[in-house]
Amino acid sequence: MKSNKIKCVVWDLDNTIWNGILLEDKEVSVSENALMIIKELDRRGILNSIASKNEITLAKQELRKNGLWDYFVYPQINWSAKSNSIQKIAEMLNIGIDTFAFVDDQKFELDEVHSNCPEVKLISTDEMDTMLDMEVFIPEYISIDACMRRKMYQTDVLRKVDEEAYQGTKEEFLQTLNITLEVSMVKRDDLVRVEELVQRTNQMNTAGYSFSHEELENFSNNSNYRLFVVDMKDIYGTYGKIGVILLHIDEKAWTIKLLITSCRVMSRGIGGVLMRYLTQMACNSGVQLFAEFKANDKNRIMYMTYKMAGFVEKGGEGERIVLEYKGNKNPTIPNYIKLISV
Repeated sequence: MKSNKIKCVVWDLDNTIWNGILLEDKEVSVSENALMIIKELDRRGILNSIASKNEITLAKQELRKNGLWDYFVYPQINWSAKSNSIQKIAEMLNIGIDTFAFVDDQKFELDEVHSNCPEVKLISTDEMDTMLDMEVFIPEYISIDACMRRKMYQTDVLRKVDEEAYQGTKEEFLQTLNITLEVSMVKRDDLVRVEELVQRTNQMNTAGYSFSHEELENFSNNSNYRLFVVDMKDIYGTYGKIGVILLHIDEKAWTIKLLITSCRVMSRGIGGVLMRYLTQMACNSGVQLFAEFKANDKNRIMYMTYKMAGFVEKGGEGERIVLEYKGNKNPTIPNYIKLISV
């Protein structure tokens, strides 16, 4: 049974978002039910996209006419198999395909997606009326960042277009972005977004598990811990809150219990930057720095980030690995990032 919370719903067009077939009927009419569902998913922070076999110019024109085009990220309107389109959307969004749902009126298309992407939750148009009541479409909390999620992904599209067109190295392009990271202690108002990051992030999560809202609040009020949230922005705008750090503190040693960054900023190497920030603080404070890591089937990249940052395995118990920082005693932050600690 599908249990993951859905992060992206991919829609068919003909006889799904609108009534009728665009290339056959004189005109089509948008389904008021589909329109309501798309807008509510967007409010909940769930992304919408399209996988439709259609003529893109006409489809885009129809969606624009009905004020819908801007609700979709990386829409795939072509003649490819819909499973291919869904896989492409997942790759561009950099989120797990097991957090996708697909809505279509044709059993053949639903079966084709199931055959090639069995992790995707399938929704027939007959089930659309009950979609919003399904548990997988109901987030635990709706943060400010969740309400802005679609617009932040659409801003990412502009960044990628400009990066691909840039005549120079990746490092030179990053220099042009004026990236700023702000690391601050978690406040009560931050806890909803912090929990959302913890619950939603698998790939860039060093702990391999998640904490509840109550547990996170307890950490934020415990003098033996430091719970940080990380905001990020650049010349294109804000990325929102994209990182969480949980640090255990004692007189002689600090331990990174949890380090999470959003998959949206993976290409910026933010996980490594935050590790350098913590190692810099530990070196300046004269304490040893350790890190806990628990592997799952998706987060190996975070283990490699620890290794590249100068951490070595020290031991562990069961599935949990303990690493110790043995790198440079004066680690530096990349010069394309301005890091502010408040």
